[in-house]
Amino acid sequence: MRALVIDDEELAIYHLVNLLKRFSFITDIVTFHVSVEALDYLKLHQVEIAFIDIEMPEMNGIKLAEEIQKLNPACKIIFTTSYDQYTVKAFELQATDYLVKPVTYKRLQITIERASKKIKKIKPRLCLLGDLKILVQSEAAIVFDKWRTQKVKDVFLFLLHERNKNIYRDTLIELFWQEKEISKSIASLHRMVYYLRKMLESHQSILNNAIEIIRTDIGYQLKVKNIEVDVELFEKKVKELSDIRKVDATNYKQIEVLVSLYSGNYLDNADYWWIEGERNKYREIWIYYSSLLLDYYYNEEMYQEVITLANRIQKLDPLEEMSYRMLIQLYKETGNKQGEKFQKSMLEQIFR
Repeated sequence: MRALVIDDEELAIYHLVNLLKRFSFITDIVTFHVSVEALDYLKLHQVEIAFIDIEMPEMNGIKLAEEIQKLNPACKIIFTTSYDQYTVKAFELQATDYLVKPVTYKRLQITIERASKKIKKIKPRLCLLGDLKILVQSEAAIVFDKWRTQKVKDVFLFLLHERNKNIYRDTLIELFWQEKEISKSIASLHRMVYYLRKMLESHQSILNNAIEIIRTDIGYQLKVKNIEVDVELFEKKVKELSDIRKVDATNYKQIEVLVSLYSGNYLDNADYWWIEGERNKYREIWIYYSSLLLDYYYNEEMYQEVITLANRIQKLDPLEEMSYRMLIQLYKETGNKQGEKFQKSMLEQIFR
């Protein structure tokens, strides 16, 4: 379980962290003094429980909790404060608990027990956008970067691409062993499946049979169950936002979640004709919503957000012209001549 502690007082953080370390199932504790920094972290990481001080500058704990619930409704909110006048407001937000400082271990035990009963076990996440990996609580637990042979990688990626579908044996042979005699091709396919199963077995402590290759009447199927798949989460979010044509204050946080789900090209570093359609589809959707979000940030004078998102676009898709032109315009208007010059030079190099 990952816990987040947000408090502008260093001693309060130190005290609470020391208490939380006594709970063995809290495996990760992340601390912040500033609410905005905590929100940025939550956009990219899964957090099960958040301890929030109410009296904080810039953004108080009540407002921060509202933003956290938009980003991660499953996160359990625990308010910590030296005052008790916020109790009603705290429970209007359906906070799990309300702790008055100084927090005692005995009182914290009750809170943790209450929160634990409500926390669902976090599923691992299979990432097909960007580098192929398995995440557990937003950290890379399995990285698929070492392969017995290139062919092992090719077959595994194809089965992942066609996950939960029955694939004809002859389809696999035609794709990967068409130059061999049929008997040798079948033998090669059987060896390949054996290697892949052994690879998956070596990660069972994490996967717990979430990814399996099974034999069917017609061939093989790679079954994916009890695990999140990033492209499926991405597609689900796209459907939820399908009616949005303009980003405004009521929906931009949802767009941020969608944009953050895209961490790179579909099955990046894999060059196969059979993935190009999916790869282009996800990329175009991401660019569309990123451009809407950039325009919103710019119009609302959220310039740091413009810079952060534009730089991310350039990192993930360096040939996307829109991000360079947005930064050139921003730097020109804000008098950042060095930044403007750099973006112009980058644009010239790419489209020379």
